[in-house]
Formats: sequence, structure tokens, C-alpha cells
Amino acid sequence: MQCPECKSTHIRKNGIKKGKQNHICVDCCRQFIEQYESSKGYSDEMKRDCLKMYVNGMGFRGIERVKGVHHTTVIAWVTAVGKILAYALSQFNLRAITRSRNAYAPKYHNIFRPNALLYIYRLSIS
Repeated sequence: MQCPECKSTHIRKNGIKKGKQNHICVDCCRQFIEQYESSKGYSDEMKRDCLKMYVNGMGFRGIERVKGVHHTTVIAWVTAVGKILAYALSQFNLRAITRSRNAYAPKYHNIFRPNALLYIYRLSIS
């Protein structure tokens, strides 16, 4: 076993916490465990699917029933995207969108419709 910090093999055991054996590097004094768990959470694909369902008119509890993601989690994702969109709208020239010849570009007066918000969000991340 090696220290993740200095790659030294001079390691000692340093107690057990939450059922996992802690180790300490004698050279750099870094404490670590042998095997770290992978990160928990939902994939970006799952988040994207839930947000698409919301934009297409499905309710939070309906998304919960279909995808198995708690409705408060979906609400938090929608809130986070709303904050990103608010920033994107402040940085974006909305009149340039209306003058666009793109068939999918939203009109100025429809800018807060869900599909228009999704379009602006896609533009802001690209």
C-alpha cells in the first residue's frame, strides 16, 4: 500500500472509524483509508431526463413515480437550472435571439416558456 500524497510505503495503522481501517503515512503524516467509495448521486443523464420531463409538462411527483428520484431532488435540480438561466438571460442579448433566422429560436414575448428556457439553457452551456 502507498500513501496517496507522497507515494511512500512507510505506512502504519491509525485506528478504525465508521468501520473502516485508517492508515497514516509516517513520512508526510497524511491519514487515509485503503479504498475510497465511488461518489454517490445521480448521473447527468438521469438529471437531464428528469429536467426534460419537467419541461414537457410532467409534475414533480409524476417524475418521482417514473424515474424513482425523490420529488424534492427534482425541485432542487429545477431551481439550480433556473439560477443558471437567470444568469444566462442577464448575459444574453435577447433581441439578438428574436432577430435570429433559426426556426427554433423563441420569440421575445415567449421567452419564459419552458421550451424557450431550454433553448437558452442549451445556448448558454455551448
